[in-house]
Amino acid sequence: MPKAFISYARDGSYGENLAAEIQQQLQAAGFAVFSEFKIAGRAAATLVVYSR
Repeated sequence: MPKAFISYARDGSYGENLAAEIQQQLQAAGFAVFSEFKIAGRAAATLVVYSR
């Protein structure tokens, strides 16, 4: 099963909303999704997809 890691700022911004949307789409496609948040004001969203 492919894995994806999503990191985002938990501040109600576009990045957080995008992370939630991406997580749902990846899970529907069969990915195991792991997420972590960054301190507000940092990176909007980071997505890493593992294919192993």
